[in-house]
Amino acid sequence: MAFTSTSLTEIDLSHNDISDIEEKAFKGVSGSVDIDLSDNQLQELRADPFSILIVNITGTIDVTLNPLLCSCDLLWIVTVPDVELNKLTGLLPTCGISEEYGMEALKEFISYQCSP
Repeated sequence: MAFTSTSLTEIDLSHNDISDIEEKAFKGVSGSVDIDLSDNQLQELRADPFSILIVNITGTIDVTLNPLLCSCDLLWIVTVPDVELNKLTGLLPTCGISEEYGMEALKEFISYQCSP
């Protein structure tokens, strides 16, 4: 998808069995946009497009109810400032770390598991 609208406020892709998001899926998205990816089949949140998207929007990205794995594709969240990371709602990987111990514990776990 390529977006050029300056008045776009919401992208609702919830409940679609989406299992993969391509690198340029949200090309052109910026500003006050809320993106709903909840209740899909996402197992990964790769750095591209999410690390760029989260900086370019002032809205939220909802990933609630996805079977996200605690894998190294999440390593990018370790370097994202909390003010930006707070835009990512529902980040509850299947390992249960963030749900039980909080986002900082998840970041530490991912950093430890994925550092060279």
